[in-house]
Amino acid sequence: MDMIPMFQLFPAQHGGPTINLYAGAGIGIVHINNHQYRKVAQEVAEKQATVTSAYIPIRAAIGKKLNGTIELLLEGSFLGTFTDQLDGHVGKKYIKNDHLIQAQVAVKKLF
Repeated sequence: MDMIPMFQLFPAQHGGPTINLYAGAGIGIVHINNHQYRKVAQEVAEKQATVTSAYIPIRAAIGKKLNGTIELLLEGSFLGTFTDQLDGHVGKKYIKNDHLIQAQVAVKKLF
């Protein structure tokens, strides 16, 4: 869960641009419960793992007005975490902490 203030880089005015850019950064928290399996000698050991970490989300989007009240958005996010334990693979990685990247398409309807 995160909170990000989003800013329109070209604020829409009456008859304004049909393409707009949005950007924002904020703070969030992630909580993960998972089962980790490790092979030790010829046996498989199971471990219950719980991780909670803060993260910094950075989000940007480009939007296209389809009409006066509907906008189509292509949004990308980078979530920079402060832990190496989200994926269960700890240590010996090129990038020390786990970071997440996501992209999504959204439709926004204005009332």
